[in-house]
Amino acid sequence: PPSQVMLQWNDGSWEHRAYWGANQIPWGVNGTDSRRNMGPLPATGQWVRLEVPASLVGLEGRVLNGAAFTLFGGRATWDRSGRSSGSVPTPTPTPAFSSVPVASPISSPTAMAFAPDGRLFVCQQTGPLRVIENGALLATPFVTLTVNSSGERGLLGVAFDPDFATNQFVYVYSGAARTLLRIVAKNPRVLREVA
Repeated sequence: PPSQVMLQWNDGSWEHRAYWGANQIPWGVNGTDSRRNMGPLPATGQWVRLEVPASLVGLEGRVLNGAAFTLFGGRATWDRSGRSSGSVPTPTPTPAFSSVPVASPISSPTAMAFAPDGRLFVCQQTGPLRVIENGALLATPFVTLTVNSSGERGLLGVAFDPDFATNQFVYVYSGAARTLLRIVAKNPRVLREVA
């Protein structure tokens, strides 16, 4: 999805803008009619009605010559646009998902993947590869690797071999060393470095 969605209007000048999400498009002055923050990005994967009161962007009583729809990254599909008389109620968005805690405590998680056998493997930036089985976090990590976890480094990825049911291979990626390791799930140990 885009990181910013911006609507712009022209009344002889394009200095009338409203945006949702990150403040990455540098046109106008943030916090003024020329670039007004309307809040977080709307929900993705569904139609959402975007409304901006004319008074927030200096357009109350003005005649428009045009409008523009601008994104920073990603893509969006636009439908009808126009002026609302205020008589049409704004629909309440239906959440596209709900947040449900799975397990805790897991500090600094960086990636996760489901194994074909149903276990959820979670990378921790500092090196442990944790396992959630039948809804419970196992007390002992699957494996703990020695990694450089400063900044955006550490244990960053986990994937399963397409033939996991037979060979039990789990692949993990450590960003600092740019190392891909293959681990055997039957007996958690580092089998060998792949690349």
